[in-house]
Formats: sequence, structure tokens, C-alpha cells
Amino acid sequence: MKAGVVSYDVDANGKKRFDPSELVRVYGQMDFPETNGQVKESNQQFPSETRHDRDEILAIKDNQIADLQKQIEKAEMRETALIDEKSKLLDLLSGEKDEKRALMPPVDDKPKSRNWLLRLVGAR
Repeated sequence: MKAGVVSYDVDANGKKRFDPSELVRVYGQMDFPETNGQVKESNQQFPSETRHDRDEILAIKDNQIADLQKQIEKAEMRETALIDEKSKLLDLLSGEKDEKRALMPPVDDKPKSRNWLLRLVGAR
């Protein structure tokens, strides 16, 4: 306190009071011993927190997890739909190429002979 490392307040009776967060800031987080798997009420990190508050926090976290799982499922469904659509489009494109080849007349490399009457008259 004299060195100014830990800040404190003085109450109406002149007693010095420390904020627990100030002690954590200076000395780090403290682990409290457990007794038979149960933490003693006096050793709780947040004594103002009630079981009801913790249950509410857990319910909120569970809802958030459920919402995130739904978002993941929707994203996976969208991904699957896009992959299917891509496959269909690729199939259509490859099918169109085959259809165009089938509809195109065969390429004939022989020069076409002109009609003998046209050749005689000299018409082009």
C-alpha cells in the first residue's frame, strides 16, 4: 500500500478496503482448496453469485450452443446444396458440348463441285 502497488479505499470507520480485482491484478488468480469435491461457501471466488445466477448463466450458454449448432447445420446444408448445384451445372455443360457435337454436320474436307449448268453459264 505504501509503495502504491495495491490501491484501496477507506470506509466511514477509517478501515482500509481492498477490491478483490485489485488483489488479483497484483498477486494473480488464487486457487481455493476443495473439501470433498465441494468448495466452502467462504472460499467462493464470487460470493455474491447465487446458484440461481449460475443456473441462468448455464441456461444462456446452453441456448447459445444450441443456436451455434443450428447455424452449423444450416451452413452444412447450404454447402451440400451448392455442391449438388455445381455438379448439375457441370453435367449440363458437358451434356451441351455432346449435344452440339451431335447437331453439327460432319466436316467435309472435299471441295464441293459446282453444278455443271452453273459452270457452263459462268455463274458463281
